[in-house]
Amino acid sequence: MQEQKRLNMSRFIGQLRNELMEIWRSQIFLEKPEMRFSHPNYATVTAFTEADFDSDLYTEELLEKFEKELEFWKQFSEKNRHLVDLV
Repeated sequence: MQEQKRLNMSRFIGQLRNELMEIWRSQIFLEKPEMRFSHPNYATVTAFTEADFDSDLYTEELLEKFEKELEFWKQFSEKNRHLVDLV
């Protein structure tokens, strides 16, 4: 049962990881995920770290971190859609 839960969590986190990469590419124009953590404009906007992004320790805590990060960037994208549309 625990192994099944971990496998499901790894799938969910993998999906969230892919969604984040897509938002970062399309909405804030970061070509590589690493730029999210090193670019001065984005490195500290949330508590989500590169270690969180790269982690393969699939826990409830990590899932929550991914969900919060994705929600932040979705809201950020909505608030700034007019700027993205100008590009």
